[in-house]
Amino acid sequence: MIMKSNLFRTVVIALAVLLPTGVSGSEVTVITSEARALAEMHNLMIMMNHGFVTVMDGWNLVMISEMSTSPDWDGMTRQHGYSMIEKGKDIIQKVPTEEEMIEMHRQGYRNFRLMRIIHDLGKAMTDEISLVEKKEMTPPHNPDTMAIHQIHILFNHALRMAVEGTNMVLLGKKEIACDVNDFTVNKGRIMMIDSRTLINEIRDGDRMQALHTRGLKPEDNPYMDIVYARLDNSARILELLFRSVSDEEDPTRPTVGDPESR
Repeated sequence: MIMKSNLFRTVVIALAVLLPTGVSGSEVTVITSEARALAEMHNLMIMMNHGFVTVMDGWNLVMISEMSTSPDWDGMTRQHGYSMIEKGKDIIQKVPTEEEMIEMHRQGYRNFRLMRIIHDLGKAMTDEISLVEKKEMTPPHNPDTMAIHQIHILFNHALRMAVEGTNMVLLGKKEIACDVNDFTVNKGRIMMIDSRTLINEIRDGDRMQALHTRGLKPEDNPYMDIVYARLDNSARILELLFRSVSDEEDPTRPTVGDPESR
């Protein structure tokens, strides 16, 4: 009984020290609710990122099968790839309509900065998938079409690295593992930076210029045009991912407009 009494006094003293004078119970509840809503948004974004990675991995399998380098396995590889694409798309499309998301909108979190980013990111991911779906191998299988194929595979790898890096940062920001939180955040940010570096290299590197010299320019080749459309859209995705984990802006800061109206 003495031990319980001492523990109770310790808790009361701690609360008296930590809570500012004049802070009401309702205000404390609001802070707790915002923190919980932010954690739920992090989880929804991690799920959406997982869906996008699943799509990118699935398309890589489809494109590998289209290269026809292993006829005995191409059919199964393609089939599994398309299955992954559909499952990943389903996750991305469901996140904005999940009951948790709808409930957060009802509670007034619809205009949080991070909430708007999640909705904008879902739109950018959907646009990216539409661009990838337009890309088909052009017979015959010549070195130029193979080169464009590999550019798309590199793109998918870069975007995969960016969203997985974002997930690592979001995980570290949850602060549930005190010894490795900072390490997780830092490694995630490095993955995101490496992703942007790779995409810039794809766009500005000597290999792309060599393809242009051979006549594969976006204005002349519809498949190269898709590559450049992906360059523009991937920049949009990266901007949203970097903003989602930025330490410079308050993720709970209200934004103007309503994500549901989009």
